[in-house]
Amino acid sequence: MKLRALLLSAFFFSGFAALVYEVMFTKGLILFVGGTVYAYSLILTAFLTGMGLGSLLAKRFQKTDLATLFAYVQLGIGAYGLLFVPILNNLDVSYLAIYNISGGSFGVFHSLLLLLAYLVLLVPTLLMGMTFPVVSRLIARAGNIGTDVGKLFCINTLGGVAGAFVGGFVLLPVIGLERAILVAVALNLLISAVVFVAAGKGGRVAYGGAFAVVALLAAFLFDAKVDPYRFGIYHQHGRFETASEYREALARERAAAGISFSDFGLYGSVVVKEEGPVKVLMIDGKVDAGTGLDVPTQLLLGYIPGLMHPDPKDVAIIGLGSGITLAAVESLPVVERIDVLELNPTVVEAAGFFEVENRNALADERVELTVGDARDVLSTTDRTYDVIISEPSNPWIDGEVFLFTREFYSVVAERLNEGGLFLQWIGAYDFNPEDLKVSLRTLETAFPHVQAWADARGVDFFLLASKEPIARDYEGIAAAMREPIIRSDFEAISALSNRGPFTGPDVFFSFFVADDETLDSYASGAPVNTDNRPIIEFRTARNRVGRTTSSLGAILAHTSGGGATTTVSPPVTAPVSGDVLSFLGLNATIDMPLAEVEYAYEYTTRGEDSASLRLALELTKHVVFGDGERLLVVRGHPREAEPPVEEFAAIASSLGSAVLGTIEIEGQTRYLTRGETISAMLWHCNRHLYVTYFEHPPGASLPSMFDTLASVRCATTNA
Repeated sequence: MKLRALLLSAFFFSGFAALVYEVMFTKGLILFVGGTVYAYSLILTAFLTGMGLGSLLAKRFQKTDLATLFAYVQLGIGAYGLLFVPILNNLDVSYLAIYNISGGSFGVFHSLLLLLAYLVLLVPTLLMGMTFPVVSRLIARAGNIGTDVGKLFCINTLGGVAGAFVGGFVLLPVIGLERAILVAVALNLLISAVVFVAAGKGGRVAYGGAFAVVALLAAFLFDAKVDPYRFGIYHQHGRFETASEYREALARERAAAGISFSDFGLYGSVVVKEEGPVKVLMIDGKVDAGTGLDVPTQLLLGYIPGLMHPDPKDVAIIGLGSGITLAAVESLPVVERIDVLELNPTVVEAAGFFEVENRNALADERVELTVGDARDVLSTTDRTYDVIISEPSNPWIDGEVFLFTREFYSVVAERLNEGGLFLQWIGAYDFNPEDLKVSLRTLETAFPHVQAWADARGVDFFLLASKEPIARDYEGIAAAMREPIIRSDFEAISALSNRGPFTGPDVFFSFFVADDETLDSYASGAPVNTDNRPIIEFRTARNRVGRTTSSLGAILAHTSGGGATTTVSPPVTAPVSGDVLSFLGLNATIDMPLAEVEYAYEYTTRGEDSASLRLALELTKHVVFGDGERLLVVRGHPREAEPPVEEFAAIASSLGSAVLGTIEIEGQTRYLTRGETISAMLWHCNRHLYVTYFEHPPGASLPSMFDTLASVRCATTNA
């Protein structure tokens, strides 16, 4: 009877430990395979399948002493728990190999990923699956089997519930993933030893030896840590074709970068990594903020709605990140109150490592920080705002999609004052053009007026939405940008976005893409992303395998000619760039026949394939003026002197075209290249080197191409 009671207690704690393992193993694997709905499903599948097979395996030990077997099973589970962290630290290379083998096939990739999950989890889940049939045969009595098995199931379930709660809400945030696993290991070893001694059977020498080996393993691996340098291979898998290439990059990163902060919180891992002057904030291995190329995005998240709203007194920001967006909002002198809604308390702690870059933003007396779910807060508060900025993580990450749904946008619309603006960040690198249509269509269900803005690389979109028409006060924005802090921030934005030689409003408006009419027709007919049907979560997760295509390119192709001509009030007195004209609703006429799109020289030396090259070239923007009211929109690369002939030849070679000939115009030599469907003019103007693409009619003659060259005049750059 004593052994029976002991087994019931042991079974409770074995269930407790099993669920602690499940939480920790899942959290650990997500650092390497990504937190998509597919990844969680694969891990759960591997867990349940392994436990089911373990139950079948237990039948093969019917003639074994079951109490001793239970002790050995618990010892084996504990031994594997000790090995999990070293195994985890080698999964990055395996993941990279799986991705490269899959060849961009979603089905092949996830089949191989499931196989990897089975290999990692098979041993512990088999052993866990054996525990219930083993203990049930020990406990169940003749004539009372139903009651005993039901009691056993209840006890084990209660242990599992307690383990899941304590593991996820207490152990992980308080002592971290590695120590939480050690707690479960200690439980397994204690259960094993107590049950073996209580059973009073033979084989003590063999068991003692096995226990001693596991104890030595525990002492050796007690300080084992998950390597933060290896986190997030799922976020950079397309960068490396071989394991050796990845290892070399990892070694270089270790030599150059340092870890300032690393912690496991309630919502996973948070790391601050420094490489020289650049810092990045990583959540579960994915970079979510930083002080490098992400700075323009973080600043524009604050400045686009803050400058576009005529009087943004009350602002809410969903997601703290590095605090740089908060710093941008604080720079607007009219702002009186800023509510920051951040789900992850560990991110708040990590933001302290960005105090220089965010100008100690959280110390501003206008800021009220709320740690909690932003959607719940906005659903229950009585406060209303002039501006709400939503910068959550990507919608493919588990749970994030509910900040991208129709129901959430309805909540946001209710919290906006009259004339209020809502800004939604979209990581377009995970979105194909059809997915962006879904996001636009979803936003339009709550906001009839939507603008699209995009960063210089076309990878970050800013969807600006309102229930009322969005005001276009060019002169007011220009005046606000003369504030010293704002002017300094836009100098940084311009430098990191290759917007020179432009300054002031021309930099700001160069990020504008399209307005209501264009976006409405572009997104027409697309489905809506809802709480019950979060299609964006699944679509963007699938897009992580393979490649996405340019959403910016798709919108630009859809616009094909600029917005409708409207009356501007107050009138703009100074000449402005084509982007500003487009923002103001005026046509930006391209002074070139059959113009397709224009490119910059800067990226032509990267050795990329033609499609990637054309997209990269599209994203660096400069605007120069043609004669009178007609405009020629081009992208240029600043130079101190006239470019040498060799540079033109290098451009032509990188574009896969041969130079057909040259023509002298205004003392300049212009080069013409020709591919199968487009022509490219290579020329320089005002110390800028340009590569301009345009379609040519089928069968167009070489003289007609040179006529096009001659029709373009070198104009004055708007400085």
